Amino acid sequence: MIRATGTLPLPYLATMNTLPLPKAVVFDFGGVMTLSDRPHEAYALAREHNIAESILTEGFSRYRKLMDGGFITPAELYGVLLADAGIDVAPDLLQALAYADLKSFCTPNERTRAWMAKLRGEGFKIGILTNMPTQMASLFRRIFAGFVECADAMVVSGEVKMFKPQPCIFRLIRDKLHVEDRDILFVDDAAENCEAARSLGWRAIQFRSNEQTETEFDSWR
Repeated sequence: MIRATGTLPLPYLATMNTLPLPKAVVFDFGGVMTLSDRPHEAYALAREHNIAESILTEGFSRYRKLMDGGFITPAELYGVLLADAGIDVAPDLLQALAYADLKSFCTPNERTRAWMAKLRGEGFKIGILTNMPTQMASLFRRIFAGFVECADAMVVSGEVKMFKPQPCIFRLIRDKLHVEDRDILFVDDAAENCEAARSLGWRAIQFRSNEQTETEFDSWR
């Protein structure tokens, strides 16, 4: 796992500068292109209705990727995880939780957008690979239009019925970018997705901050 430069093992640090620059940089959405990495507004709404945060967290671990893959809607996600906890709520609240969930990810990280544009201007291909339900996709394309404009290719999980960390979705964005696995650098805030990318021969940086991510990237220059 690649960590912040200061914590990288010495053998890895010794070889980073000998690696060729990637030809493409693929970006995750939540927590990388947004200022939030969790559905904080949905958690807040749940608390207002005396629903414990742990119920949502545990339910997400079981069902969220089904939503990301387009197999259930956001409202259905909340319906099933609350049903598992024995909580019966009105359909209006399920819709409100779903809306709050999507709204949580609508604040762009402008520094990431500027870096994407800079990299593209330097000749790198830019990809977007996101776990995102179809209900979010149109909102994403509107609010994050500046990010989308930077991209040479984009894959939204809910639109292709796949999700990270499945290998097939990584291969799909690779093929859309017309590059080889060894030529891709992946930026994602989730360790399991970074590990999945590395297992395919990609390089990966686990995003913790813009400064840390850009510093690690610059280590290849």
